[in-house]
Amino acid sequence: MKKQGKLIYYSNLLITESPKNNIVKIHGGTLLDYVFVIKREWSATKRRNYILKKYTEGLLNMIEDFEIKPDQKITFKATTYIINKRTATKIGFKIVDEELMQKGILLFNYVNLIISNSIVKKKISFPKLNQVITFEASLEDLIANKPLLIEMNKRFKIQ
Repeated sequence: MKKQGKLIYYSNLLITESPKNNIVKIHGGTLLDYVFVIKREWSATKRRNYILKKYTEGLLNMIEDFEIKPDQKITFKATTYIINKRTATKIGFKIVDEELMQKGILLFNYVNLIISNSIVKKKISFPKLNQVITFEASLEDLIANKPLLIEMNKRFKIQ
């Protein structure tokens, strides 16, 4: 799907679908992405920081890609159990009604989510699907919060 232009990697752990009806859906990395980019010797804290750094880096790269065409009325949408409501709203997203289809996809991929979550935490860990949220933001909202994302990205130490 990447070769066909349907998926775009903005970092090695942040993927988007190509825009459809002016909506860009944001996804975290795949299980294979997690397996190949997270080092076995890293602590759970370093793994978490790396993932958050790559998420914010991906968001920044995505914003830069779209901000050269600011007249577009693009909405960015994501469904996740990783980012909490407070953080999502702080960086410009608004909480919206949960998309049943996206929650179904998460449920369908639950085994992969368990493995990914366990890789991150270095122990068996079950994602809490009751904490799934769907949020969205306009391009203008993300551009306005770009300085905050840059600052957040600097704070995630991975060395």
